[in-house]
Amino acid sequence: MSFAWFTFLAGIVLGVVVGYFIASARIESRFVTSMTSLQDEVTKLKEDLARLRETLVRSEEEKEKLARFNLLIPEIVRKFTTFIDPEDIPHLTVRSLKNFFNAGYVWFFLPEMNDTYLLVMGTGYSSDLNGAVRIRSGEGIVGLAIEHRKTLSLEDYTELERHTRVTISEFEKQGFRAELVAPLIGVDGVYGAVALGEIAFRAPEEKRYLSMIADIVALAYDKSRMLLKEHLKDIYDEVTGVFNKGYFAQRFSSEVRKAEDYILPLSLVLLDVDDLKSVNEKYGYEVGDRVLRHVAEVAKERTRRADFVSRYDGDRFFIVMISSSKEQAYIHASRIVHEIASRPVDLPGFKDEVRVTVSAAVVTYSQDGQHPSDLISKAEEALRKAKEMGGNRVVKA
Repeated sequence: MSFAWFTFLAGIVLGVVVGYFIASARIESRFVTSMTSLQDEVTKLKEDLARLRETLVRSEEEKEKLARFNLLIPEIVRKFTTFIDPEDIPHLTVRSLKNFFNAGYVWFFLPEMNDTYLLVMGTGYSSDLNGAVRIRSGEGIVGLAIEHRKTLSLEDYTELERHTRVTISEFEKQGFRAELVAPLIGVDGVYGAVALGEIAFRAPEEKRYLSMIADIVALAYDKSRMLLKEHLKDIYDEVTGVFNKGYFAQRFSSEVRKAEDYILPLSLVLLDVDDLKSVNEKYGYEVGDRVLRHVAEVAKERTRRADFVSRYDGDRFFIVMISSSKEQAYIHASRIVHEIASRPVDLPGFKDEVRVTVSAAVVTYSQDGQHPSDLISKAEEALRKAKEMGGNRVVKA
């Protein structure tokens, strides 16, 4: 075989071998690429399965939480639809919200003057801050919720910060971070606000539920205010603003029982305006009513907090003086009689100066009687003597 022919055959063999290796390399490359792609698909599938599992778990948690919410809402409605003293509402609200949302922090704000709101109660922080942290409407997340009169989440607040300049409140400066805030909107305006922080598990429905509870709390304030107004109508005299006869009868009987039980002195002062009929005839009943208010105001100003003034009927007033002897009550009544006589009746826009005098009588439990009706009768007898003596004086029974 010639050298040329050998070289030709060797070239063919070498080409076949090189081609084989090139083909093998390409197959291996495609195989590696396919395996890598398959591994990526498997990884992606695992991630999708993990997300699906997380979604399913979260869905179950949301279902459980919503079921819990639906069980707790009727209980909250029941608590807040009965009459509640307004002073008890913050405490009951904080306790209910903590239990309902499983929140680490709950804050309750009440209004002060000049659109300012005061932190009065809460949980999760030092109670020393109650009464010390104030916010203004429009400041921070709480102030914005009050200003916009709607429930805000932390996400809502973040979105508002992007579009408007938000003033940081003292609340945020204390390091507090509220996740949900709802204003308490009632018939008479904004009654305050509630805020939650470190909620154990967040669900989209929580914002709606907080709004619902805030409305329930506001209704409790509306109801208590309405009942208080009705109660005040029942116990106060419309003309003078002091307690009326019905309240006097009930309270005086109670004080007599206490005086008997604890062996304490109790005195009763009866005031009567001298010749009010002449004032009504000369100036009219409107001025006569102003005279009655004048007498009531002086009596209230000169009466201790423990004691109380009531309009009994017409132009007569009773002052119940607790733990006061007859002599103490006499001195007190004398000062009132003197001041009424020396102070003109305040009549804006009225040319004439109107002055009036009063007569007074003093009786004391138990030396003048042991029953409320006996003491009242004795006081009326002593008052007649004061009138017979010319009025503008005090007579002891």
